[in-house]
Amino acid sequence: SSASSARAGGLAAPASQGHAVCQATAAEAKALLLQAAEAKDVPGPTVVNAMLNLQEFAREPVQRGQIVGKWHLVFSSTISVEQLQYIPVYEEAVFSEDGEVRLQSEVGPFRFAFVGQYEFSPAEAAAAFAYDRLEVRLLGWGPWTLEREPKPRKYSFYFADPDLACAHSSGGGETLLRRV
Repeated sequence: SSASSARAGGLAAPASQGHAVCQATAAEAKALLLQAAEAKDVPGPTVVNAMLNLQEFAREPVQRGQIVGKWHLVFSSTISVEQLQYIPVYEEAVFSEDGEVRLQSEVGPFRFAFVGQYEFSPAEAAAAFAYDRLEVRLLGWGPWTLEREPKPRKYSFYFADPDLACAHSSGGGETLLRRV
């Protein structure tokens, strides 16, 4: 299959890392990314290359309506340790229709949610956001809310469909999200 050949090196690392880029079709790149999101067994440089391949095939800018909803954050190349690029805890990003953004995760009996607002720029296909509070729940109790200093962040989306989204992160690197 194309996914197994990609895992075996059919898609090379991005040129920015000093390797030749092997162009896959959009369907091959998406299939590889779906496998990466599901099994988390595709090497990090191959995931990044598949994401950048999808960017090459993108014809229309991502629209706000395409990112509204709940997304599982799967992979981020902003992390320099390749073994940690697959996000080690389950995290969800929720972009609401009303402009609220949440980053939710569970660790043991704790549930955490960073909450803030986002603005979508159609010209840049980008969501600029900042979390200004943290909500904590323990064993169903809470939430306890802590105000925090917002740190502006931005995802510049270059691919989004009903299954996956890919974005450049303002923290550097690429982020892969899978719709929940």
